[in-house]
Amino acid sequence: MIVAVMQGAAGVLHDAVAISLLPSLVEGALIQRSNSRTGALFSVASTVGSHLGAALTALLGPARALLDDVASYLVSAVCTFRIQTAEPAPERPESRRLREEIVEGLRFVRGDDRLWTLTLVNATTSFALSLLNALWALYLLRSLAMSATVFGVVLGLGTLGAAAGALIAPALASRYGPGPMMLTALAITPLTQLPLLLAFPGPA
Repeated sequence: MIVAVMQGAAGVLHDAVAISLLPSLVEGALIQRSNSRTGALFSVASTVGSHLGAALTALLGPARALLDDVASYLVSAVCTFRIQTAEPAPERPESRRLREEIVEGLRFVRGDDRLWTLTLVNATTSFALSLLNALWALYLLRSLAMSATVFGVVLGLGTLGAAAGALIAPALASRYGPGPMMLTALAITPLTQLPLLLAFPGPA
């Protein structure tokens, strides 16, 4: 549990600074395309990682497979360290406190209807998906009696949809607009979970 908390906290920090670094790596006109490609690459990596993790778990056991996961993070850290770009110097106001900055940020977001709506949507969606993912893991492993290997394969196949969505997102946004595209995605998401409710133990 301690390792999971530390990894989760580090992951939040990593994702925040990764998003902040992207504008200094590409031109402003390429940010949307770069975000899409980054999301697609992440989904592909998740797919490959899930399948590889399932195979390694079956061949080496969970503990040794986890060591390979640690090695992958070290490789990622080395690759990240090799990025050469001029980062803008961060502004460090001396008289500001973290609490004041949080309050100011919340006021700014609350003052913009679009930002406020997107914040509420992302918060509720992330909360619901976090609960859902935890319950699905219990459901698949206990109720449907999946092995750890099959579970890894199922997770890997699921991320293929995320990769496809990330690749076609720019084209759909330019044709239909980001608003309708987000509403459609939110409407489809619950429907994709329904077939799993009809599943039963066994290969079928």
